[in-house]
Amino acid sequence: MALFCHGGTAASQAPPKDRALSLVRMRAFERFVRDDLGGRGVETALVRYRVAGWNGEAADAYQDVHWSIEALRADLGKDVPIVLVGHSMGGRAALKAGGDPQVTAVCALAPWTPPGEPVMQLRDQTVVILHGSGDRWVPAKLSADFAVRARRAGARVARFTTPAGTACCAAPTAGTGSPATSSWPAPVSNRCGPTWRTLCSCRARRVSRSRSDSSVGYRTAPRLPRRRRCPPCATDRPPPSWDPGSPGSPPRTSCSARTT
Repeated sequence: MALFCHGGTAASQAPPKDRALSLVRMRAFERFVRDDLGGRGVETALVRYRVAGWNGEAADAYQDVHWSIEALRADLGKDVPIVLVGHSMGGRAALKAGGDPQVTAVCALAPWTPPGEPVMQLRDQTVVILHGSGDRWVPAKLSADFAVRARRAGARVARFTTPAGTACCAAPTAGTGSPATSSWPAPVSNRCGPTWRTLCSCRARRVSRSRSDSSVGYRTAPRLPRRRRCPPCATDRPPPSWDPGSPGSPPRTSCSARTT
């Protein structure tokens, strides 16, 4: 199972917008992986956060990713390996949740990892980080420092950089002289390809065109046959849920703390 975690913002109590780029981006990647690997037994799911912000010590995105792992465990059992894939704030949430015993690997794309971000939970974990050296939103140095500290904590870390902004999907290079990647071979690729934003835009257009024919619809989701527990949340917040734009995700949940 590959669980995708979209990005967000530093502080916001508002729910993520349906057409927010951070959500559309991961919706496109989740669908790409599902279409490419679904026939090989790889299932995918995309979590939809309660609120768009990390919100300091509340770490709302992490709480929602943790809830998602628990929900998948209840649905699939304890023997199904889970790989976390997150971008920006979602990368931070995935790395923070990477210590769960059922998580077998974490892939962080241009992760937002402030100085001092915890790394001990990643001991003996496999971690892959991809970051654009020209990223103006999240400096690549942050993930480079995080990779070094995680490696020292006992994680198996491979970090790749690309020459473009944010993270690109082609022509990565191994590390930047960091000891966190010195033992990993460089990928064999000398070709330039589409940037992260270009690939996401193309995939998002395909998803938007095909969604009109989907039985799930854009703003609706299957009903939940049974209620699940979710982390405590304020009564004026929607609960975390499975993104309705991801047909491969488990049914959408409800929250007993929410009032109408």
